[in-house]
Formats: sequence, structure tokens, C-alpha cells
Amino acid sequence: MRPRVLKFGGTSVGSAEPLASALAIAAAASREAPLVVVVSALAGVTDQLELALSWAAGGQPFFRPWLSGLRQRHRALLWQVAGRAGVEAAEAKLDRELARLYQALEGVVAAGAVAPAARDRVLATGERLAVPVFVAGLTRRGIAARGVDAGALIRTDSCFGEATVDLARSRRQVLARLPLPGGAVAVVPGFLAADGTGRTTTLGRGGSDYSAALLGAALAAERVEIWTDVDGLLSADPKLLPGARRLAELSYDEAAELAYYGAKVLHRKVVQPLVEGAIPLWIRNTWRPADHGTWVRSAALPAEDGSTGGGGARAVAALPRVSLLAPGGRSGWFDRWFTGRAAELAPLYRLGPSSSLLAAPPELADRLEAELPAAGTPAGPFGRRDGFALVAAVGRGWRPGAGEVAALGLALAAAGVLPEVLGPGPAAGTLLGLVPAGELARTVVVFHQQLVLSRRRPAAVPAPQLEVNHAHP
Repeated sequence: MRPRVLKFGGTSVGSAEPLASALAIAAAASREAPLVVVVSALAGVTDQLELALSWAAGGQPFFRPWLSGLRQRHRALLWQVAGRAGVEAAEAKLDRELARLYQALEGVVAAGAVAPAARDRVLATGERLAVPVFVAGLTRRGIAARGVDAGALIRTDSCFGEATVDLARSRRQVLARLPLPGGAVAVVPGFLAADGTGRTTTLGRGGSDYSAALLGAALAAERVEIWTDVDGLLSADPKLLPGARRLAELSYDEAAELAYYGAKVLHRKVVQPLVEGAIPLWIRNTWRPADHGTWVRSAALPAEDGSTGGGGARAVAALPRVSLLAPGGRSGWFDRWFTGRAAELAPLYRLGPSSSLLAAPPELADRLEAELPAAGTPAGPFGRRDGFALVAAVGRGWRPGAGEVAALGLALAAAGVLPEVLGPGPAAGTLLGLVPAGELARTVVVFHQQLVLSRRRPAAVPAPQLEVNHAHP
């Protein structure tokens, strides 16, 4: 029988009510198939760990009393979901992990700065603290369970902060340890891994989804389930568009593009490990486990409106804060440079199939601004402008034509939005708009109305493939 992998996010394990639901879901699944559970840190804990690092680097002792509160939060949740069953052993594991955290933070105090390796070790603590709580909760429900540290399963390089996974080595390590014998549930901390020397690395913020996908792929799982606090993938961010619709089915390509362009439910790397084995991904709501959620598979079944893709955009995703970059340089030089560095520099967004214009998060833009002028003699002047948002419409088999681009541009203008860039994206089935960050909400509404709800196919009119207000920032 093929195993299942279930991942529970921070809101699903962060308080007693959703955690009780998560435990019931996992207990029921363990009776149907061998089970691996991936857990995130309790909601808010990773942000608090970031703050503790900044305190420690500044020599401020605030993290010391904060550690007491962190222990109390996990201990209280432990008693709420586990009672006396396994609490003593779970508390001992919590205390050992908190002692390691204290030592790591004191090391930052002594150094006066946060080394990348120290940051990963500290940030991974949140997931490691969640594991004994979940194990004790399952034990109380009569389910045999054991924590398995992800550092023994997922091997990466030593690029701290967002390490690259050695897929072959990780697969061997996973298959040597999972599934657990006797039907026991393995509870694995998400987000973290280890390099070749055993040092803790991390997979990037939101990386617990990626952890689950990696384990599912290595195990040739029946499916991977992502349990979160929304009903599945929606046709737009409900905070920007309250009327966004749930998508019952998506293809791998559609889900990957939506995640790449900022859809918050999925980590941008989560789909790729599942594709080769055609492993389905099921996104579900911990608060409403009876709901259908969203299936992501190799070929999407008909959506709620009867569409199977090919007729237009299925959904809109957005990145609220990016910089517009114009690297300059002779023709062909940028293509060679970008192709050789694309994976390393992700997330770096090319704004069209043949455009040298880029969008990047401001932190990455800072790095590129320093690096590109020195990248070689072909490099020309480097231009940069901040204060933009990037909006993407995505649909499998959709090829947005000049007419659609023109009609969308007119609708945006009528809404008072003048995009800096508007046109097909570098991948098939995408249409991108780069707009002032303050116009993000209006842009998402217009994209959704014009491209998702109406599914109009306007007559072709003369229009450039890529509309750019200013050729260079």
C-alpha cells in the first residue's frame, strides 16, 4: 500500500481547536494507509524567532524571558491536546530543544552578528518544537507515532536560507527510514534539512510544503495533502478580491505558475517534485475537513464552471512588492547570463518571452544592482525603479493574444491603472502586468473580471506583444 503524506501548516497546529482537528484527520488517515505527517511551526513562532535573532545580534537580553513564554505556549498546547498521555517525554524533548535554542542565541550574542548557519539553526527550532506536541496528541488517540528529524531525511548543499536539495541522496535517506515499521506515524518537522556535515539548513520561508512534496516524491506516495486555513486554491487572493472562487481542479503547470507568482497557499517549489511520479496534491481546510478543497494533478478535471483549461485564465496571483530592473548590455549577453543563473537567482521574474526587463523582490534587486555592472564587459548601464507590484493571470493551454492584451489595457486605464509592463509572460499560459504597488488591488480586480470571469476572446487588434511605458527604468 502506498503511503500518504499530510502537511499541517502553522494555523493548523497553532492552537488547541485546529490542532485537535488536525490530529483527528491524521488519526483517521493512519488507519487507511502508512502515514507521514509534516508539521510547521506554531503560527507566529518563526517571526518571533527572527525577532529573537535581532535582539541577540544587538546584545539585547529580551530573548531570555521570551524563551520562557515560548516554552509555556507549547507546554499549554501539549496539555490541552494530550492530557497526561506522553506529556513527560514530550516536555523533556521540548526542554532539550529550547536549551539548544538558548545556546544558539547566546552564540549570536557573543558574535555580535547572525551568521547564515546560525540563522537556519534558530529558525528551524519552531518546527522541531511542534513535533513532540503532535506526537503526544496522536499517542493520546491510540495512534503509535514517533518524531523523525528532517535533517536525517533531506540532504542539501550549504546555501543557508534557501538550500538546494540533493534529490538522489535525499531519496535514499528517506527510503532507509520511512515509512516507520508497525504502522507507526512518522511526524517530521517541515522547512528544515541538513547539509553534508549535518548542519541544519532551511528550504526558504513556507518551505514545509516543499518538505512534504519531497517526502511524497521519494516515497512514491499515493498523494500529498496540504492542510491549511483556506478552502483550497482560489482564483485570486481573497484579501484583494473577497469574491474569489475556489478552484476544484488545477493542472501541475497551473499550480506551479500560480505559486511562482505569489499564490500564498503553496510554496513556489512544491509542484516540481510531484510531477515525475504523477503524485496528486490535495489542498484542504483543517477547519472544514469535509470540504472538497483543490486537487492538483497531471491533467486537471473540469472546474466548477465546466472548464478544463484552454479557454482563458483560471486564476490571478500577485507579488505586492517588486523592483523593476533593466540590466542593459549587448544583445544576447543577457540571455546567456540569465539562463546560467536563473535557478540561483530565483525568484527573479522575466517580464516577457524575449524581454531583458526583470522584476525582483527588493532584497534580490539590491544584490543584482551590486553584481550586474561587474558581471562582464558586455554589461551596460543598470537601471532600477522601486515601488511596483507584479500581477499574473494563469491558464493551461491559454495563449493571450494581442486583442486580449489591448482589451485588458483599456479596462485597466478605465480603472485608473497605467501599467508599466503588460503582456504575455515568459511561460505559455501567463499574462503579466507590472503596476504601481498602490494600484495592486484594483489591478487584481480588473485582471480577474476581464480574464477569469468573462473568459472573453476579443477580436485581434494591432498591439505589441509586450507593452512597456518606459523602455528602461
